[in-house]
Amino acid sequence: MKIVGVFALFCSLVLPMIAHDMGGYTKNYQRALRDGAKAKVTVKVISEIKEVITNANVRLFFRMTYGKSAGKIIRGMSNAEGIFSAEDRTTDIVFITVEKNGYYTSRTRHVAQSTEAGSLADGRWLPWNPTIAVLLKKVHKPVTMVLSYEHVQIKSFMEPTGFDLEKHDWVSPVGKGVRADVFIKFLDLGADVPYKGLALEFVGDKNGAYVKKKDNFSVLKSDYQASSKDIYERIITNTEGKRGPPHVLLGGDDYLVFRVRSKLDAEGKVLSAFYGKIYGPFDYFVAARDKIRLITFFNPVENDTNLEFDGVGYGDGSLFGR
Repeated sequence: MKIVGVFALFCSLVLPMIAHDMGGYTKNYQRALRDGAKAKVTVKVISEIKEVITNANVRLFFRMTYGKSAGKIIRGMSNAEGIFSAEDRTTDIVFITVEKNGYYTSRTRHVAQSTEAGSLADGRWLPWNPTIAVLLKKVHKPVTMVLSYEHVQIKSFMEPTGFDLEKHDWVSPVGKGVRADVFIKFLDLGADVPYKGLALEFVGDKNGAYVKKKDNFSVLKSDYQASSKDIYERIITNTEGKRGPPHVLLGGDDYLVFRVRSKLDAEGKVLSAFYGKIYGPFDYFVAARDKIRLITFFNPVENDTNLEFDGVGYGDGSLFGR
């Protein structure tokens, strides 16, 4: 009876206070999710060498997920300090787009909504007016590349099959490829694993690739040039699971820079080669088990390390990235 009495006292005195506090926060928070709350952001536009960029076009979209309006767009230009600020009401996210002639478009977002206690005060999302740096990559010397993005039918899980990176297809007779730049292999991972691993094995001395992270904020998601310092690995695999399950050779945030068809001098140094990149995701469909997906950019000019795709025929390049 004493325990029951203490519990009753707790319920009568403490729980109402907790409910009051949580109820007040929850009510305001739910109202903000429904009707929005004010958010203010400051965008600072900078270059790759951290210099401010003036007169850039800034577009802020304050999204509303409920109500009659989908949100509000506010446009402006970066000032002498590279800054543009705006505020309006949003239920969750402020989408940011920055453009300027001579630069690649950059996009990012500010998540105004937060479930953290104290993230909402006086009808405002907190933190109030954060400064968000947006980097613009300059247009250098874009070149025409062979862009291919079609899914490729898997011919065999048992035997390594030659793949032509320029033609984006298996080599003859199973495809329209002319030259095997790599062999695509499927790796057994054990009887208890319901899928196979995926690997690339490059053909010829000094040929290979290295993996990097995409600059996902920019239309140009890769470096400008293939590196002369990085190590080009002859075999690219993901059996260690760093980029997802072993059947995912590249995740959606990864890309691969390759060097193929190398010609060597008497000392084994590279005289010339062909270069390009592969954007992830690079994997195969486990459920269907019939197609590989990858996006290849092949520079058709021998010994040109340029990876800056001009995007001709593909709009601003946003669909796949340049």
